[in-house]
Amino acid sequence: MYIVIAGAGVVGTGLAKIMRDKHDVVVVDIDEARCRDIYAELGVLTVQGSATDVGALLQAGIDRADVAVALMRSDADNITFMLLAKQYKVTQSIARMRDSRYRDAYDLAGATYIISELDLYLHELVLAVERPKARRIAEISGGEAEMLAIQVPEGATAVGMTVEELAGQPKFPSSGVIAGILDKDRRLTIPRGNAVIPGDSEVLVVVKAADVAGVVECLTHYAGGNKRK
Repeated sequence: MYIVIAGAGVVGTGLAKIMRDKHDVVVVDIDEARCRDIYAELGVLTVQGSATDVGALLQAGIDRADVAVALMRSDADNITFMLLAKQYKVTQSIARMRDSRYRDAYDLAGATYIISELDLYLHELVLAVERPKARRIAEISGGEAEMLAIQVPEGATAVGMTVEELAGQPKFPSSGVIAGILDKDRRLTIPRGNAVIPGDSEVLVVVKAADVAGVVECLTHYAGGNKRK
Protein backbone atom coordinates (compact mmCIF):
# COMPACT_ATOMS: atom_id res chain seq x y z
CA MET A 1 0.00 0.00 0.00
CA TYR A 2 0.98 3.61 -0.51
CA ILE A 3 0.49 5.53 2.75
CA VAL A 4 0.65 9.28 3.33
CA ILE A 5 1.04 10.29 6.98
CA ALA A 6 0.31 13.91 7.89
CA GLY A 7 2.23 14.83 11.02
CA ALA A 8 5.72 13.83 12.16
CA GLY A 9 5.11 13.76 15.90
CA VAL A 10 5.73 10.77 18.14
CA VAL A 11 2.71 8.83 16.80
CA GLY A 12 3.34 9.68 13.15
CA THR A 13 7.01 8.73 13.41
CA GLY A 14 6.17 5.50 15.23
CA LEU A 15 3.60 4.54 12.62
CA ALA A 16 6.05 5.24 9.80
CA LYS A 17 8.65 3.06 11.51
CA ILE A 18 6.22 0.15 11.82
CA MET A 19 4.80 0.42 8.28
CA ARG A 20 7.97 1.15 6.29
CA ASP A 21 9.08 -2.47 5.83
CA LYS A 22 5.87 -3.65 4.15
CA HIS A 23 4.50 -0.50 2.55
CA ASP A 24 5.50 2.65 0.72
CA VAL A 25 5.29 5.45 3.29
CA VAL A 26 5.57 9.21 2.95
CA VAL A 27 5.48 11.60 5.92
CA VAL A 28 4.42 15.22 5.48
CA ASP A 29 5.31 17.79 8.13
CA ILE A 30 5.90 21.51 8.26
CA ASP A 31 8.99 21.09 10.45
CA GLU A 32 12.03 20.78 8.21
CA ALA A 33 14.26 19.41 10.97
CA ARG A 34 11.76 16.66 11.83
CA CYS A 35 11.53 15.64 8.18
CA ARG A 36 15.30 15.51 7.93
CA ASP A 37 15.60 13.42 11.10
CA ILE A 38 12.95 10.91 10.00
CA TYR A 39 14.61 10.42 6.65
CA ALA A 40 18.02 9.97 8.28
CA GLU A 41 16.81 7.62 11.03
CA LEU A 42 14.17 5.58 9.22
CA GLY A 43 14.92 6.00 5.53
CA VAL A 44 11.29 7.04 5.03
CA LEU A 45 10.52 9.58 2.33
CA THR A 46 9.44 12.94 3.76
CA VAL A 47 7.95 16.10 2.34
CA GLN A 48 8.50 19.36 4.18
CA GLY A 49 5.35 21.43 3.99
CA SER A 50 1.82 21.71 5.27
CA ALA A 51 -0.44 18.69 4.80
CA THR A 52 -3.24 21.18 4.16
CA ASP A 53 -1.42 22.45 1.06
CA VAL A 54 -2.29 20.79 -2.24
CA GLY A 55 1.21 21.32 -3.63
CA ALA A 56 2.86 19.52 -0.72
CA LEU A 57 0.36 16.68 -0.90
CA LEU A 58 0.84 16.17 -4.61
CA GLN A 59 4.58 16.08 -4.01
CA ALA A 60 3.88 13.37 -1.41
CA GLY A 61 1.79 11.42 -3.94
CA ILE A 62 -1.65 11.88 -2.44
CA ASP A 63 -3.16 11.28 -5.87
CA ARG A 64 -1.96 7.67 -5.81
CA ALA A 65 -2.27 6.97 -2.08
CA ASP A 66 -4.27 4.02 -0.76
CA VAL A 67 -4.31 5.31 2.82
CA ALA A 68 -4.14 8.80 4.33
CA VAL A 69 -3.49 9.20 8.07
CA ALA A 70 -4.12 12.54 9.83
CA LEU A 71 -1.98 12.94 12.95
CA MET A 72 -1.47 16.68 13.18
CA ARG A 73 -1.94 18.70 16.36
CA SER A 74 -4.98 20.61 15.12
CA ASP A 75 -8.38 19.06 14.40
CA ALA A 76 -8.98 21.81 11.84
CA ASP A 77 -5.80 20.82 9.97
CA ASN A 78 -6.67 17.12 10.16
CA ILE A 79 -10.16 17.78 8.78
CA THR A 80 -8.73 19.80 5.89
CA PHE A 81 -6.32 16.96 5.14
CA MET A 82 -9.21 14.48 5.16
CA LEU A 83 -11.13 16.67 2.70
CA LEU A 84 -8.15 16.80 0.35
CA ALA A 85 -7.65 13.03 0.65
CA LYS A 86 -11.32 12.61 -0.26
CA GLN A 87 -10.86 14.94 -3.25
CA TYR A 88 -8.05 12.71 -4.53
CA LYS A 89 -10.16 9.59 -3.95
CA VAL A 90 -7.99 8.02 -1.27
CA THR A 91 -9.77 4.78 -0.34
CA GLN A 92 -9.00 4.73 3.38
CA SER A 93 -8.59 7.86 5.50
CA ILE A 94 -7.80 7.65 9.20
CA ALA A 95 -7.81 10.56 11.63
CA ARG A 96 -6.82 11.13 15.24
CA MET A 97 -9.51 13.35 16.75
CA ARG A 98 -8.51 15.51 19.72
CA ASP A 99 -11.87 17.18 20.40
CA SER A 100 -15.07 15.11 20.07
CA ARG A 101 -17.02 18.23 19.03
CA TYR A 102 -15.40 17.81 15.60
CA ARG A 103 -16.72 14.29 15.02
CA ASP A 104 -19.47 15.37 12.58
CA ALA A 105 -16.94 17.46 10.68
CA TYR A 106 -14.63 14.46 10.35
CA ASP A 107 -17.54 12.39 9.05
CA LEU A 108 -18.41 15.05 6.50
CA ALA A 109 -14.77 15.28 5.46
CA GLY A 110 -14.84 11.61 4.54
CA ALA A 111 -12.78 10.08 7.35
CA THR A 112 -13.35 6.32 7.19
CA TYR A 113 -11.93 5.68 10.67
CA ILE A 114 -11.76 8.16 13.57
CA ILE A 115 -9.67 7.54 16.67
CA SER A 116 -10.83 9.64 19.61
CA GLU A 117 -7.73 10.46 21.65
CA LEU A 118 -9.64 11.32 24.82
CA ASP A 119 -12.00 8.34 24.64
CA LEU A 120 -9.06 6.01 24.05
CA TYR A 121 -7.12 7.25 27.06
CA LEU A 122 -10.15 7.27 29.34
CA HIS A 123 -11.11 3.73 28.34
CA GLU A 124 -7.59 2.48 29.00
CA LEU A 125 -7.53 4.19 32.40
CA VAL A 126 -10.88 2.70 33.42
CA LEU A 127 -9.79 -0.76 32.29
CA ALA A 128 -6.49 -0.44 34.17
CA VAL A 129 -8.28 0.59 37.37
CA GLU A 130 -11.22 -1.81 37.27
CA ARG A 131 -9.81 -4.79 35.36
CA PRO A 132 -6.01 -4.76 35.84
CA LYS A 133 -5.64 -8.28 34.45
CA ALA A 134 -7.07 -7.23 31.07
CA ARG A 135 -5.74 -4.96 28.36
CA ARG A 136 -7.54 -3.84 25.25
CA ILE A 137 -6.01 -4.78 21.91
CA ALA A 138 -8.65 -3.41 19.56
CA GLU A 139 -12.04 -1.77 19.43
CA ILE A 140 -14.52 -3.35 17.03
CA SER A 141 -17.52 -1.80 15.32
CA GLY A 142 -17.17 1.62 16.89
CA GLY A 143 -16.82 0.28 20.43
CA GLU A 144 -19.68 -2.23 20.31
CA ALA A 145 -17.19 -5.03 20.90
CA GLU A 146 -13.57 -5.34 21.93
CA MET A 147 -10.62 -7.68 21.64
CA LEU A 148 -8.94 -8.14 25.02
CA ALA A 149 -5.81 -9.92 26.24
CA ILE A 150 -6.69 -11.34 29.66
CA GLN A 151 -4.05 -12.68 32.04
CA VAL A 152 -4.95 -16.12 33.41
CA PRO A 153 -2.96 -16.68 36.60
CA GLU A 154 -1.86 -20.03 37.98
CA GLY A 155 -4.59 -21.32 40.26
CA ALA A 156 -7.50 -19.71 38.42
CA THR A 157 -10.51 -21.98 38.03
CA ALA A 158 -10.23 -21.65 34.23
CA VAL A 159 -6.79 -23.29 34.20
CA GLY A 160 -7.01 -26.82 32.80
CA MET A 161 -10.42 -26.27 31.23
CA THR A 162 -10.86 -26.72 27.52
CA VAL A 163 -12.14 -23.78 25.49
CA GLU A 164 -15.41 -25.66 25.04
CA GLU A 165 -15.77 -26.23 28.79
CA LEU A 166 -15.01 -22.60 29.58
CA ALA A 167 -17.53 -21.34 27.02
CA GLY A 168 -20.11 -23.62 28.57
CA GLN A 169 -19.76 -22.09 32.03
CA PRO A 170 -23.01 -20.38 33.13
CA LYS A 171 -21.24 -17.06 33.77
CA PHE A 172 -19.26 -17.00 30.53
CA PRO A 173 -20.89 -14.36 28.27
CA SER A 174 -22.57 -15.72 25.16
CA SER A 175 -20.97 -12.91 23.15
CA GLY A 176 -17.44 -14.04 24.12
CA VAL A 177 -15.25 -15.82 21.57
CA ILE A 178 -11.76 -17.07 22.45
CA ALA A 179 -9.55 -16.11 19.52
CA GLY A 180 -6.10 -17.08 20.76
CA ILE A 181 -3.96 -18.32 23.65
CA LEU A 182 -0.47 -17.03 24.43
CA ASP A 183 1.38 -19.38 26.77
CA LYS A 184 4.01 -18.22 29.26
CA ASP A 185 6.67 -18.51 26.53
CA ARG A 186 4.58 -16.19 24.31
CA ARG A 187 3.74 -18.94 21.81
CA LEU A 188 0.42 -18.33 20.12
CA THR A 189 -2.24 -21.01 19.63
CA ILE A 190 -5.40 -20.44 17.61
CA PRO A 191 -7.60 -22.71 19.70
CA ARG A 192 -10.31 -25.19 18.86
CA GLY A 193 -12.83 -26.44 21.38
CA ASN A 194 -10.49 -29.07 22.84
CA ALA A 195 -7.60 -26.64 23.46
CA VAL A 196 -6.72 -26.37 27.16
CA ILE A 197 -6.32 -23.05 28.99
CA PRO A 198 -2.86 -23.03 30.63
CA GLY A 199 -1.92 -21.12 33.75
CA ASP A 200 0.27 -18.01 33.55
CA SER A 201 -1.04 -17.32 30.06
CA GLU A 202 -2.90 -14.63 28.13
CA VAL A 203 -6.18 -15.45 26.46
CA LEU A 204 -7.32 -13.30 23.54
CA VAL A 205 -11.07 -12.78 23.65
CA VAL A 206 -13.50 -10.93 21.41
CA VAL A 207 -16.52 -9.85 23.43
CA LYS A 208 -19.26 -7.23 23.46
CA ALA A 209 -18.28 -4.19 25.49
CA ALA A 210 -21.12 -4.77 27.95
CA ASP A 211 -19.78 -8.25 28.75
CA VAL A 212 -16.13 -7.37 29.44
CA ALA A 213 -16.49 -7.70 33.22
CA GLY A 214 -18.06 -11.15 32.92
CA VAL A 215 -15.41 -12.62 30.66
CA VAL A 216 -12.58 -11.21 32.80
CA GLU A 217 -14.16 -12.70 35.91
CA CYS A 218 -14.48 -16.15 34.29
CA LEU A 219 -10.82 -16.23 33.29
CA THR A 220 -9.26 -14.79 36.44
CA HIS A 221 -11.50 -16.09 39.26
CA TYR A 222 -9.96 -18.26 41.94
CA ALA A 223 -11.88 -21.20 43.41
CA GLY A 224 -11.75 -19.96 47.02
CA GLY A 225 -12.64 -16.37 46.16
CA ASN A 226 -10.50 -13.48 45.06
CA LYS A 227 -6.79 -13.87 45.56
CA ARG A 228 -4.14 -11.22 45.09
CA LYS A 229 -0.61 -11.84 43.95
